[in-house]
Amino acid sequence: MLRFSVKKVVFGSGVCFVLLLLFRVWTSPESENAFRSFGLENGPIRHMAELEVQPQSQPPDTLGDTQMVERRFQHRREVLQSACRLYGNSSLFKQLRPAAGFQPFPPYRPVMNKTVYFCGIAKAASTTWSSFFSTIKVFMEAQGVQASNDWAPQSDGERVYFTFVREPYSRLLSAYVDKLLTPNTLFWRVAGRRTVQKFRADASERSKRCGHDVTFPEFVNYVIDSQRTGENRDAHFVPTHDHCHMCSHPYRYIGHLETIKQDMPYITEAIGSPIQYGRTYDKDTIVQNARMIFLKDRRALVQRCMDLDEASRRLWKKYQIRGIIHKHKRFPYARGAAANITLAEFVDKALKAYEASMDNPDRKAQRVESLREAFAQVPLEDRIQLQQTLFLDFQMFGFDPFLEDVFPSQPYQPDRKFSYFKIYD
Repeated sequence: MLRFSVKKVVFGSGVCFVLLLLFRVWTSPESENAFRSFGLENGPIRHMAELEVQPQSQPPDTLGDTQMVERRFQHRREVLQSACRLYGNSSLFKQLRPAAGFQPFPPYRPVMNKTVYFCGIAKAASTTWSSFFSTIKVFMEAQGVQASNDWAPQSDGERVYFTFVREPYSRLLSAYVDKLLTPNTLFWRVAGRRTVQKFRADASERSKRCGHDVTFPEFVNYVIDSQRTGENRDAHFVPTHDHCHMCSHPYRYIGHLETIKQDMPYITEAIGSPIQYGRTYDKDTIVQNARMIFLKDRRALVQRCMDLDEASRRLWKKYQIRGIIHKHKRFPYARGAAANITLAEFVDKALKAYEASMDNPDRKAQRVESLREAFAQVPLEDRIQLQQTLFLDFQMFGFDPFLEDVFPSQPYQPDRKFSYFKIYD
């Protein structure tokens, strides 16, 4: 009887999901030709209807107190378990090897003892956790603490698995900004060149050689294609459900980057951490990112494809997209004037802009603004194909597949005075 009821609920929700998708496509201000271009008979609408999309209940309140955080973790476990029951053995769920030349993140990391295991997912606070674990190690060594004996989770002794995930559309934009928009010669050489060669018909010889100027719409096509074919995949770009064997282990805590200020303290206490983590990374990000461009060997590689003026401006844009520097704090050099800028000069200017931006609460909205601008450039049919590619991420972690910032109900109105993705504005 229970099984029959679940099927009816799932079927009903699948119908509602498809009707909503049809409504959003038909009523979208940009959809006059898009609907015909991808074809209803072979498109993601039919595909999703056949899968009978799992319904998502509303999560509990997201207040920071312990009870609310506990309820939130319980809700996330239930969402994941329900999705795994429905799709865990389906052909959609596949663990594919990332592209040659890139190493996947280790599936599980014992956190100082063999009872707590963390699985890091690229672009979902994995660097933050790695830094935290390193801080713990230094602290414990200074205190002469034996990890295996003196640090254990407050539990019944069973293994504790935890991970962090992120809203899928935002995660992809973050990967694009970090690996392709910002000077990153490794990713330019592999992902950038492949993207340009496959998805740009009129690419210049420099673009084919460098892969330095991939647009966000081109990147979206690259992600869709690599996931469909299983070729040229990378751990930073593949969907979250391809990481961490989510349906194979009982994850006790599934943190969300969007609620990290509540989730991380709760988890660190639950696993018996000897310290709490309250550090911010903004200043570190400014310095470390700049070193990746300005240090001698790195600088030479970057300058094969662009001068330091453009490279510096791209990095400044990254800080604005992340909300580290306010968007009204423009790059402090005239066009071409930063071609010989030094690391010290750039860091000094960036840190001053950061300090001047700290009291402006509007800068935190820049992540959302940049997400809207980025996806406004992506054709509707490509956004729908991307939604299909990320299907299991929405189902397993409870994120909204029809995020308003990606599928707006009203036409996008660009800021005529500022763009997050125009390097010279």
